[in-house]
Amino acid sequence: DVAVYTDALQRYGLPSYVVRGRGFYQCREVSDVLHLLRYIEHRTDEVALASVLRSPFAGVSDETLFRLVWGKGEMQRLHKVFLRETLDLPDAIKPDDQRRLKTFHQIAFRLARVKDRLSIPELIEQAIESTGYITALAGLPQGEQRVFNLKKLIELSRDYEREGAPALKNFINYLTELSEREPTEAESVT
Repeated sequence: DVAVYTDALQRYGLPSYVVRGRGFYQCREVSDVLHLLRYIEHRTDEVALASVLRSPFAGVSDETLFRLVWGKGEMQRLHKVFLRETLDLPDAIKPDDQRRLKTFHQIAFRLARVKDRLSIPELIEQAIESTGYITALAGLPQGEQRVFNLKKLIELSRDYEREGAPALKNFINYLTELSEREPTEAESVT
């Protein structure tokens, strides 16, 4: 019932954070970054792509996802739409979502090209800056907490690289393993 208490405290403008509960690695913002990194590393990972498209990184609707898959009259693989250098979007997708998809597509293409030349923290920071992700997080409930969690994740990636296993795929596996464990890591303190 932790959510009942945190929601009530939030309604009254009282900051709070959960020391134990769903935990840091299960937070939406950590999951969003993990899915983005997965998609950048494995451009055919459709679950990661769909998750990123629905996240504040791209922010498109479920209807748009449906239209991407079924928009040309037959089912098509979602990742194949995004592997092309230019997007061929169905006309039924609303103009705002078309703009979001095209912007995300350009950013994802660029990040995939530079992923091996950047450190993991730099890659995360570039993704955040180029998509306006922090601004989107700040506007969500518990926005300040989410922003601090994101900063904690970037610091975690710096520590991970200092430990000597800087490959992106290794960090993705590390984060995945931590997110699947029992929640023990507290969210960041604001």
